[in-house]
Amino acid sequence: MDRQRGGAARDRPRIDRAVAIDPRRSITYYPCPSARVRGENGQFPIGRRMIRSTVTDLPIAETAACLPHSRAGGLGWRHAGVVLVLLLNFAIRFGLERHEHVWYFDLRHKDFGLDWSVLLPVEIGGNQCVWITSSHLPIHLLVRAFGASQTFYLLNALVIVVTYATSWLISRSTTFTYTMTLGMALGTQFHYSYVLSGTFSMYLQVAYLEIILLCGFKMLTARRRVGAWRAGFIGTTAFMSIGFDTWLNFYVFLLVASGFLAWFYARRGDRDRLRELRFAVLATTALLAVWLPVKLVTGKQHFTRGSEEEVILDYHGRPLLAIEDFASNLVTYTFMATTNYLPPALITSNSDFHYGSAAVMAEQHGYHRRQAQLVAMHHLFYWYFHAGMVFVAYLYLLGRTSSAAIGRHSLTCACIAVMLIGIGTGAATHVMIKYRPYMSVPALSYKCMPSILAATYLIAFLLMKLRERLRWRRLSGTIIVACWAIILYSGLARPALLSDLQAKVGLARLPVDPAARLLELGQRGWRSLAGD
Repeated sequence: MDRQRGGAARDRPRIDRAVAIDPRRSITYYPCPSARVRGENGQFPIGRRMIRSTVTDLPIAETAACLPHSRAGGLGWRHAGVVLVLLLNFAIRFGLERHEHVWYFDLRHKDFGLDWSVLLPVEIGGNQCVWITSSHLPIHLLVRAFGASQTFYLLNALVIVVTYATSWLISRSTTFTYTMTLGMALGTQFHYSYVLSGTFSMYLQVAYLEIILLCGFKMLTARRRVGAWRAGFIGTTAFMSIGFDTWLNFYVFLLVASGFLAWFYARRGDRDRLRELRFAVLATTALLAVWLPVKLVTGKQHFTRGSEEEVILDYHGRPLLAIEDFASNLVTYTFMATTNYLPPALITSNSDFHYGSAAVMAEQHGYHRRQAQLVAMHHLFYWYFHAGMVFVAYLYLLGRTSSAAIGRHSLTCACIAVMLIGIGTGAATHVMIKYRPYMSVPALSYKCMPSILAATYLIAFLLMKLRERLRWRRLSGTIIVACWAIILYSGLARPALLSDLQAKVGLARLPVDPAARLLELGQRGWRSLAGD
């Protein structure tokens, strides 16, 4: 028996030294990726990026210290890939989608300087009174310095770099980081900025949200400098709040997610994390208490009848209208967020997109001519079938992962549930707006940007877990690359669909079609080669 034990000890990987100790779990982290360590709950392996245990089940970044210094230093070549993403983004935006942008304030003949007045909401036109301090004002200054189109390229680069940095600091996973980065670099969620340059601010809003989420994540997982992460969390949230109303979506997410996580951590007896959740909720609620009175006094567009932002609370004496608008908006934004990276063929009616409403009507050959427009409307709303199925699947997954997290103390399921909560609450302010004609199509994805960000986190997380748990590395690598290819293909093909959908509801078409432009360049190159 002693010989067997001695042989087993010799077969174990050599452990040179421990690099970190977590006193809360009596776990020692070792630099050897294949080491086995014993905690209070038994033995479990340390993977390269994550410790997995049915009981301990640590978060993805809590084991960052277990990476050996030599390996961490050797990861520099992997970081170089972000340069390729930047170049690919620029090639698409400048080469295939070149457009001369005109800044929103120039269209409105507005100009703002650096004075104390910009710390309060200002009138930007169209009966809109909003904060611009951390959103439109920085972009306005960049436009004055570099021009509108150059600012557009800079904002694309900014969101790519911030996404890459925050994703890496959260996960230390190449799969997670590059999936997030490619989603933000190639997705079509920012494309309405080609029509309305005021939505340039969404680039900054996404960057702020990613920094806030990084700080919040570190508050729950870091063993040092928790005070600094707290300051970063509330400081960035406060700065974001004086830029746009998007932070209210985050506040609703924080309340719901914190309530769920409080239940989760209470059942695990984790007082440290309960304290951090309590700080996050109380600090942001105090910020809201200061912010909201100013918003209610100045943001009169939400209660102006006939304005785009009129809320459902203005349905006086007709509560059913408010309930149905709320439900319809919730299903629509959930569908838009979860399908943001899917090809056009999976979104809505292909016949309506490829043939057009006139051809669909002509094929009815005059039957019931007075009501023939219902056929065209059927194809226009065809995506409702998809949206209903997606929403049912969403509710099912949210219920299953939440119950698994609470019942089995699974942090992996808890992470998935939190991301699903982010998808559902990421458009909390917009679901309170009355149903508008543009909601007839799933086109204006910038209105649910936090939900899209949550959906991107979920995709990246699932691919990371696939990479970790699937034995066949080639198969997992193939699946990941295929998902990245779908994101790239959808980024090229979706603008044509979005343009068609926007035209159907009376909005301006997108002035870009990267897939058609790429095909045109390919044909031109082929003809030049054939001519030679």
